[in-house]
Amino acid sequence: MNWTDWIGWTNWTVRIVCCLFLTSLTGSVLFVFWYMIGRLLEKAGFVNILYAFMKLIMLFYAVPILYIAMSRLDFEYGIYRGDLFWYTETIIIVCDVLLLLWAVGACCILYQQLRLMYRSRQVYKESFVCDQNKGELFQKIKWIWGYGRTTLC
Repeated sequence: MNWTDWIGWTNWTVRIVCCLFLTSLTGSVLFVFWYMIGRLLEKAGFVNILYAFMKLIMLFYAVPILYIAMSRLDFEYGIYRGDLFWYTETIIIVCDVLLLLWAVGACCILYQQLRLMYRSRQVYKESFVCDQNKGELFQKIKWIWGYGRTTLC
């Protein structure tokens, strides 16, 4: 008896990694496609069309459309003859490692975002509203010190 069968990871790790891969692939291909079309449309006079396209592309990064379609075709019509997700020992080990790396990366990014949100709330708690003269003076001093337009104190 194999340790992957004992834990029960054979089915869901391969499926999750395939779902993540197909979702990323779908979003990336559509991103490149819509980016090129958006650039052409912006040159033709459609202002900010690229922004609308990018909001649509975010949907393809969030919803596993290709994975759902391929799984449904395999289940209902047997197009892939049940071989859509193979479960060889090497594939299972690679998918386990990839899923572990993805989970660690996702947890690190979540931690960074939560920490950033906490720090920004602390900064906003201590902020105060200033009148117009103080705001202009702040902008002038910021420019003199070399912070430019994008960096705040």
